[in-house]
Amino acid sequence: MNKVKPVLILLILSSFYLSGCFFFKKDVMKDTADNVEEAIIMKVNNENYLVTKEEIFQATSKSDKGGFRQTSGYREYRLTSYDLKTGNVLNRINLKESDDNYHYFIGPTDGLLWYVSIDKKIGLHARDPKTLEIKISQEDILNANPDLRNNLPTTKYYELRKYYGYDIDKKLPMISDNSGYIYYLNPSTLKAEKTTKSIKNFNYEESTTSTSMNFDKESYLSLTGSPRKHLRIQSKELEEPSFLDGNFLFSSNILNVADVNPDFNSPIMKKKEKRQHELDSLTNRLEEFDENASNKSWEIKYLKSYIEYAKRDIENFDKELENYTNDKYNSLITPDKSIFIIHQSNATDTSKIVISRIKIKDDGIEQKWETYVPDIFAEPSKVMSKPGFEYVFSKGSPDFSKKRVLFYDNKLVIILMLRAVCIDADNGNIMWDIEL
Repeated sequence: MNKVKPVLILLILSSFYLSGCFFFKKDVMKDTADNVEEAIIMKVNNENYLVTKEEIFQATSKSDKGGFRQTSGYREYRLTSYDLKTGNVLNRINLKESDDNYHYFIGPTDGLLWYVSIDKKIGLHARDPKTLEIKISQEDILNANPDLRNNLPTTKYYELRKYYGYDIDKKLPMISDNSGYIYYLNPSTLKAEKTTKSIKNFNYEESTTSTSMNFDKESYLSLTGSPRKHLRIQSKELEEPSFLDGNFLFSSNILNVADVNPDFNSPIMKKKEKRQHELDSLTNRLEEFDENASNKSWEIKYLKSYIEYAKRDIENFDKELENYTNDKYNSLITPDKSIFIIHQSNATDTSKIVISRIKIKDDGIEQKWETYVPDIFAEPSKVMSKPGFEYVFSKGSPDFSKKRVLFYDNKLVIILMLRAVCIDADNGNIMWDIEL
């Protein structure tokens, strides 16, 4: 009997593999992720944890014809908790396929992460950021709110954000019932309180870079020039330092402005307080006049006119404060009024990213540090097309372009090219760099 040569076996196997008929299934709990859908940093008992929802793409067929790449398959998900000090994996759970157990992230409360799953057995619940265990179950919530039993919306996964939300001002989950009534959910008592407010959402895919930003309500920063950009504060442009393809770095999650930048509204608040003081003085002055004091009629008329003007001014200040709400705030500004700028190490396709911390001072700026990030490229799409980064006929379908940026407890975390890098914001040192 003739023996089949090893090279022939290899060719046959290669043929199956390249035609899309033969794929290795990825291990959801062990293999690298294909995408990072969500990322948040949480504190529990004075310890910080990075929690990510990671996508694992199970490819069933792939092709590469004429440079056009096409991949078919299905998505599975997992939740992973990392120690923010070391980057070590602490816990991980398999959420399986999106059609079976899709977890929609509602938002964070003190020491808890709130989710709703389309799996009716799990439903609305809260998890421990470290262990990822369910600490508050849907049954706990229904026991505290009997009227909600059999009265929570059942919907497709892509419609969950219409019925479950989060108010970042109040830091409370929001839920609706089958009749369309909206409730705030108290994380401590689990009591649902009806509200007339509409569902809001905790946005976690905000734009992370821009060449402009509002430093506070009246101070505007921009980066101008090409290819090196210079920092401009209001109308004053600074010659140095300059940044190759520089952009301001923003959080990929919405932020509570009162927590991260309590001075943001201070310029308007000072004007409002000044006008309120004037209004109070004018009102007191008007009350001192006798209504029949005809010899003072011109002064009374003036006071009434100015009081109305001051009231309109205060109303305008309130409207201006409302126009910049927490629903769209994601500026990264440190307690000492520093910002972060992301730029490139050089102008080649394989340029790495560089992060600079710039402190804004009354008399100018101070560059606190500059850090080169060795394992993340500035232009992932250009690098991916090179032979050394070929991935078409590999397991999964990795998305190297998704960027997440988080800042917490003076630590800056950047997720890009399916890597997570944690930088000590005090000195710019890289604390850890891991593959997700």
